[in-house]
Amino acid sequence: QFLEGHVTHARSLEAKHSFRYGLRMALIDLDHPPFWWSQEPIQRLTAQEVRDAAGTSGNVKLLTSPAAAGYHQNPIQIYFCEENG
Repeated sequence: QFLEGHVTHARSLEAKHSFRYGLRMALIDLDHPPFWWSQEPIQRLTAQEVRDAAGTSGNVKLLTSPAAAGYHQNPIQIYFCEENG
């Protein structure tokens, strides 16, 4: 699943400056990743590693920016942990 949005940054003190740009991020089910996930150049935590760190037992999803055209820039990765029960 791909999610689209935008990032906005603005400074109001000293030198005034602002920008906004669009982005697309992937929401990956780490328990059932898409076929292309194994080709990603950056290694990330597995679903089990995330569950162990978070102390949860349910599904794990990762919001991330996958590589594109051989270029990888991923300023943030967010893991979502569900709890069974």
